[in-house]
Amino acid sequence: MDINSNKKRENYHINLKIVNNKHFLYSIFLIIILLISYNFVQIYQLEKYTNDEVNKIRGLSNQSLPSINLVIIENENCKECIDMSIAVSEFKNLNIKFNDEKKYSFAEADKLINKYKIEKIPALILSPEASKYKVITDIWDKVGTVENDGYFVLRNINPPYLDLKTNEIKGIVNLIMLYDENCKECYDVTKHKLAIAKIKMYIKNEEKIDINSKEGKELIQKYKITKIPTILLSKEAMDYPQFDFIWSSVGDTADDGTLVFRNVETMGTYKDLKTNKIIKV
Repeated sequence: MDINSNKKRENYHINLKIVNNKHFLYSIFLIIILLISYNFVQIYQLEKYTNDEVNKIRGLSNQSLPSINLVIIENENCKECIDMSIAVSEFKNLNIKFNDEKKYSFAEADKLINKYKIEKIPALILSPEASKYKVITDIWDKVGTVENDGYFVLRNINPPYLDLKTNEIKGIVNLIMLYDENCKECYDVTKHKLAIAKIKMYIKNEEKIDINSKEGKELIQKYKITKIPTILLSKEAMDYPQFDFIWSSVGDTADDGTLVFRNVETMGTYKDLKTNKIIKV
C-alpha cells in the first residue's frame, strides 16, 4: 500500500474531525446567541406590556379626577427666590391635571395674602379639587395647610424667600473657605461645596482665603480657628430647615452668628495650627 496515500487518508480523517468539532462549537454558539436574543425580546415585550398597562391605569385614573386651579404669588424684586413653577412641574410629572394657572405679583395679591395669612413669598395655592388626589393629601400636612374653604396653601418652602414678618429675604448665604496654600497634603476645601449643594443652599458670595494672608490671619484669630482647611457660613444658613440640627454635630456658632466648621477630621487630612503639624486621616 502507498504510504503517502495512507497519510493523506489519516490527515483527511483528522481534518474532518476538526471541521466537525468546529461546526459543533459554532452551532452551540449560535444556539446560545439565539436564546439570549429571544430572552431580550421577551423581556422587552414584557416591559412594554407592563408600561402600557400602567399608562392605561394612570389614564383611567386621570379621567376620573378633576382638574385643579392654582395660584402662584411671586416677589418680582427677589431674583434669588425659589421658582415656584418648578413645584408645579413636579406636580405635573405625577399626572396631576391643572386647569387654570394664574400668577400674581406680590403687590397684586394683598387680598389673598391677608385672607390666608401668608407669611412667605413666593406662595402657592391650590383649589379644593386637590383633595381628590391622594398623592397631594398624603403629604400636605407636612408642607402646608388646608383652609376652611377647602383651598390648599403651601407653607413650608425652602429659602430663599421673602419673610413678610421681617420684610427680609431669607436664605441668602455667604461662604468663606479657609485654607493653607503651603499644605499640599490637606484636603481640598472646595469639597464642602458638594455638601452645601446637597442641601440646596443658595450661596450668593464665596471667597477662598489663604490663612497666611492678612485677612486669613484676622479670621483665624477672630473665630479661634485651630484646624484648617475649614469653612465659615453667614448666619443666614440657619434659615434652612433642620440645618441647625446638622450643624450642631460638625461646628458651632460665633457671637456674631457666623457658623464655623470645626470637625475637619471628617473631611480628610488637615493641619493642626496649635502644633503646626499635618494630621493624616
